[in-house]
Amino acid sequence: MQSHDQIGNRLTGDRVTALADEAAIKAWASIYLLSPQIPMLFMVEEWSAGTPFPFFSDMPPERRDETAKGQHKELRLSPEAGDPDKPEVTAALDPTDPATFARAKIDWTELDKPRHQAWLAWYRQLIALRRAEIIPLLPRIGGFSASYEMAGERAATVRWSLDDGSRLVLQANLSPDANPDLSICGGRRIWQHGLVETERLGPWPVALSFELPGGADNLG
Repeated sequence: MQSHDQIGNRLTGDRVTALADEAAIKAWASIYLLSPQIPMLFMVEEWSAGTPFPFFSDMPPERRDETAKGQHKELRLSPEAGDPDKPEVTAALDPTDPATFARAKIDWTELDKPRHQAWLAWYRQLIALRRAEIIPLLPRIGGFSASYEMAGERAATVRWSLDDGSRLVLQANLSPDANPDLSICGGRRIWQHGLVETERLGPWPVALSFELPGGADNLG
């Protein structure tokens, strides 16, 4: 969902949690934490750290001007370079300034605050669910078993086939608007985030289900 490149190559190093709303972030996190591939969390993403992560570099004095100019050149390619609500690229943080590095340090006292504790509990819930429900299925999912169907531009159903014909099914609507074109699959519901109705997905929902061969529900 985010990486040092995506964050460090922003003018002030702001994280995705400073840019997107909570529903969208939780939708994306649900997808990558509960999909079969290896998930990666970025540096205390799991408790929604409020500290930025600007690009910083410990260069010898003779290389510092070159490093700063190179970073400013990269920032001009960023989508936010022409954003009127952002500072000019030339006013970006100096990556060779020790103060820039200090800004990136984690504020561990944030963990004492209810908001960050709630985020951490939510991530732990997803990781525990992955351990219990997804990891046991991994040896049974073939490398080329996945298929997907789009329902509009921002909603999709992804299916991973297992060795016995059963399927892991993930459905998501990555939009702030409800999607009436995505029919909800049957099977045993493993996870649900956001509004999931019988005939449609609301804003930013994610549903994960397990289907037995032939589409029969697994009630065990």
